[in-house]
Amino acid sequence: MTPQHTTRVAFMTDAPRVAGSEVWLLDVLPLLPAHGLNPTVFLPHGEALDELARRFGEAGVPARRYDDLKAITADLNSFDLRVVQAWDPGTYRALDTLRAPAWPWCTISWTTTTRPD
Repeated sequence: MTPQHTTRVAFMTDAPRVAGSEVWLLDVLPLLPAHGLNPTVFLPHGEALDELARRFGEAGVPARRYDDLKAITADLNSFDLRVVQAWDPGTYRALDTLRAPAWPWCTISWTTTTRPD
């Protein structure tokens, strides 16, 4: 049964190549429409991600490619909810002009810092 209302969710990654989390996105995002979530994935341009973008399209998940994070801010702001998966902590700072999502109580943010002993 498909829900009557769908929520548009942007999944943005700054991944330079395919790794486990990108494979997980490819497995999970096509399942979301059955639960009322309409996913779109934002991937950086790069040969290492071309096949992944193609496979998202085949799975029914739109893949938008980008060169500059600032250039996609308006697109990201048009979604009800955004999930940012960053390899580079600077990505979060580059997206500082995003407005609060439609569901601010769902906003989760964390950073991991590795320090030498």
